[in-house]
Amino acid sequence: MGLDTAYIPVKRQDIEHFVADIVSEPSQLNERIGRLSKSKASLHYLREHIYSPMFALEGEDPFDAGLGFAACRILGFLHPYFFDRGQSLLNIAFGEPLLKDQLIKHFVPFENLFPHASHSGDSGALNYRSGLYIPEENVKCVLQALSEKTVFESLFLSEDSGLMLALRYAEKHQTGLLEAFDICEPMIGNYLSSQFNLRASFLNNVHDELVEADCECSRLTIGIPVPSSSEIDMDAFGRVIYEWLQQEDQLPAFGDMPSDHRAQPGTLEMTLMFSDSTPLVVVRTTENIFLRDRDGLIENIRISLSNELENHGLKSNFFISTEDESEVPADIASTKPCQMQSSITPRFIVNNHKWTFRFDGMSVEMALSLKSEMTVLMNGKPIDRYKLSRSDTHRTVFFSNGNWYTISVVNENIFSGTLGIKIHKGIFLQAYFQLLQGSNCYTKSANLTFLSFEVLTLFFGLMVFMMPKAVVISLLLMLLGGMYKYNKRYHYFLRQMPLDDEHLND
Repeated sequence: MGLDTAYIPVKRQDIEHFVADIVSEPSQLNERIGRLSKSKASLHYLREHIYSPMFALEGEDPFDAGLGFAACRILGFLHPYFFDRGQSLLNIAFGEPLLKDQLIKHFVPFENLFPHASHSGDSGALNYRSGLYIPEENVKCVLQALSEKTVFESLFLSEDSGLMLALRYAEKHQTGLLEAFDICEPMIGNYLSSQFNLRASFLNNVHDELVEADCECSRLTIGIPVPSSSEIDMDAFGRVIYEWLQQEDQLPAFGDMPSDHRAQPGTLEMTLMFSDSTPLVVVRTTENIFLRDRDGLIENIRISLSNELENHGLKSNFFISTEDESEVPADIASTKPCQMQSSITPRFIVNNHKWTFRFDGMSVEMALSLKSEMTVLMNGKPIDRYKLSRSDTHRTVFFSNGNWYTISVVNENIFSGTLGIKIHKGIFLQAYFQLLQGSNCYTKSANLTFLSFEVLTLFFGLMVFMMPKAVVISLLLMLLGGMYKYNKRYHYFLRQMPLDDEHLND
């Protein structure tokens, strides 16, 4: 097994605060562990897989593989720590006779920092253990010694080697430097401390000083309601979002694309949800990620996606959430129910038919013409216009007061009274209405009565041409007035239907 070395910048006071004090008094763990990370997963890992086994150590356990190694794993959450392969302070100090006397005086056995902890000395193992410790006041001397040209060249060091990077970081931030073996093994994907805080030249992140304790850890979710059917179809809209995800470098990598040129870690997935009712394109990270400058990132994404939608002639309506991966974004999870009121404005045979829905402080009006053209208005302003189809469901999507609404119109055959209107707030169905012809709403006797008035109207209409006398015209006008007021066989009535289990499941 090769040598995987990590150099961990750490202050002596942090060693006491996060390890020594807690070993002496475990009840302090709950109060102090929150400073190590904002990630629930990391805190669970620290508590269950590092601290708990550490508390179970006994006096016969060697320090380096027991308390020392546990301390290295904990302290890796405080600062960036730097990786080297095949190199170590231990080897340099004891493998180079000319450097031994110059360096060894600057090192301190790590176990000396735990005078009250019992242990049985050194295990003699080469892997999964703690190593040497350089106190804060000695870091500069070690850095100068290793930077001397002949030493630097004889040890085959480089400016971007983990050791040199760690020493410079420790000098800059006035920390000590702790050596650890195998808290990270990148070649086999084994990480026993904070993977986010690992710095290595192959990761292209050696100058990044941000640590996971400074970042929000959550799943990034972008929800984009598919616009109205009259604006764009679902497939075309999906392509717009797909192309944006491939181009936007501020986001994590999308799908199988390489992530080294992306500003955020992690990967994105894209799905279409609720396609039969309230189609929603959901873009989200496959798991929680550490978000650098959460508010700034969200604002940049908002601007980028808004520009992309507007460039395609679409309204900029979407939401961005940062919830834990175990939680459903608030914009999807729930919504305050609407108090729905509806009314109709019956029209005589040749006029448009109108229905009005009042909810959430809005008035939404739908007007159907004799040519089967539907106009939708919100607070008097047109928001959609389309021709009814006998096969497809038409969706009108709009936003108001921070909520998004969908009005779905299903028209199997308007002439047989099978027009259905569903109103959703978010993804939740609020009301279901059915459009019924007047002739289907009356009893047989009422229909016969209306029919007789229609026959009489036609009869006197013919009589006006044959005998244009005042009495005939008067009777015709009376019949027309009665039909206009009372005959609603050809009106379309709106009936609110109960929301049974079938509708709620839809």
